[in-house]
Amino acid sequence: MDYVGIGILISVGINFIYLYNRKKKWLSVKIKWTMVGLLFLIGTIGMLSGTENEDILLFFWCLMTPLFFVGIVQLFTNFTIQSHQRDFYLCLRYSDEYNAFGKNKHVKAMDKVISIFLVISIVVLPLLFQWV
Repeated sequence: MDYVGIGILISVGINFIYLYNRKKKWLSVKIKWTMVGLLFLIGTIGMLSGTENEDILLFFWCLMTPLFFVGIVQLFTNFTIQSHQRDFYLCLRYSDEYNAFGKNKHVKAMDKVISIFLVISIVVLPLLFQWV
């Protein structure tokens, strides 16, 4: 497997793990920021290393994207806390906050829009490097 595939798998995997487990007790603030901070640091050092190989640069960009994703999630969390006085519910299958087969009276349309946007951003963030 090449660097691009490994980088995209790392980025998408870490972002999905964070998205589905962001309210779990084991994912404390310290663990979250240590994990994304180290990945961002490794990615930044790799980007500044001077290599001109596009595949390696994309790999290091993918290591940097979890920090941006955590920032996006935090923005939506702050927005929903201000507008709905609660954190948003993740409306995705296998989420602990959403029952895919039952009634979800606690879920608002904004929660669904945010969930869809976050999934799209997980996929798009690693690919932004190629468009810039």
